[in-house]
Formats: sequence, structure tokens, C-alpha cells
Amino acid sequence: MSTNYQKATTDALVQMFRAVASGRGAALEKADPKTANRLYRQMAKLYAEIKHRGTQAQRQILPLLDDEDASVRASAATYALEFDARAAEPVLEKIDREERNLCGLTAQMVLKQWKAGKLRFPQ
Repeated sequence: MSTNYQKATTDALVQMFRAVASGRGAALEKADPKTANRLYRQMAKLYAEIKHRGTQAQRQILPLLDDEDASVRASAATYALEFDARAAEPVLEKIDREERNLCGLTAQMVLKQWKAGKLRFPQ
């Protein structure tokens, strides 16, 4: 998919982010690392464009913290750590406690890297 993210509205970017995060979660659960990695790169590019638009645009990701899909919540919370850790950390902690799958393990590892100061975000 060759999308010019700069021409998309922020709302459209957030919706694409949601779809990609959900697809990545499904790919991880199906043990399809090639698809999961491709979708991760796409999600990082989407977030980089959202971030480029400023904090108000980034904050449009926050409603995804309540999404029904745990993979979407985890992805949104991971990126939200950069600009609203107070909202993001409890979401990751809850996923870590409640999801007994790869999503829960991922949330646990993200929190560990975050607390160690090793988590990096797309520029």
C-alpha cells in the first residue's frame, strides 16, 4: 500500500493506525512474523506522521486506549507513553495482567523497556 500519509486527515491516520494495529495483533497470534513486521513498520510510519502534526494530533490516539481489541489498546498505549504516560501505563499494566497471550507479554516487555528508559519512538 503506497499511501501518502501527509495528505490524509489526522482522523484518517488514526483509523489507519487502528486497522494496522489490529491486523498486526492478528498476524502475531497466527505466528506470521513477516506480516506482523510489515504492519509494525507501517504503524510506525503512521505514528511518525501523526507525531509530526503535534501533540494535539497525537492525543487523537488516546480514544484507542479503550478499543475492544487488546492489540489496538496495546499499540496505542505504547505510542502514547511518549506524550501521555499517565493514561498509557495503566492500559499496558491491565493488558499485562489480563491477557494471557502474546499481547500480554508484549505489554509487559514494553513497560519494562519504558521503565528502564530504553523505549524509542519513531521520529
